[in-house]
Amino acid sequence: MSVIVLLGDINVDLALEISTYPPEGGEAIATAQRMFLGGSATNTAVALSRSGHRCRLIGRVGDDGWGKQALRDLRGEGIDTTWIGRDSAEPTQINVVTVGSTGERTMFAYRGANAQLSPAAIDAAAFDAAELFHLSGYAFLQSPQSEAADHAIGLAVARNIPITLDIPGGIVSRLASRVRTILPRLDTIVLGMRT
Repeated sequence: MSVIVLLGDINVDLALEISTYPPEGGEAIATAQRMFLGGSATNTAVALSRSGHRCRLIGRVGDDGWGKQALRDLRGEGIDTTWIGRDSAEPTQINVVTVGSTGERTMFAYRGANAQLSPAAIDAAAFDAAELFHLSGYAFLQSPQSEAADHAIGLAVARNIPITLDIPGGIVSRLASRVRTILPRLDTIVLGMRT
């Protein structure tokens, strides 16, 4: 199958099911709790790896227990973690996801180590023999990760590797002007919409 390079966030998600959302300062008791690996690029890498593709994930986790768990889980899914850096100053991103009675989710996140991925941390060898480069739109939210995303796009373009960009619905408006500047370099955009 294909070799696919992905760049984006690596999270640990804590999902709490709640019957009603409390007012600020209030309290809600969850009816269920789950923890799992998350992040849009991570989720895409897992799906592609399960489909038989060889995935190389570029990202950053904290030098903490959550980061170690995320790396174990990624390797367990058959994803190459060679290009995932460890950050001693920032923690692995944790998302707290509340899920209401209608199934709607509300997310709270501190981007932590993800946002600290720099262009210098990207090894061009990650793109050797790759047939696709998939980029998560979250990578454009903060510097230096946004510069790392630009650098990775340049590496893919120089090798004639097709590029896909996934823009989650919650950040579409924040990325519109940025995406316009890179449109000529993209092959496919996947746009998540909120209803």
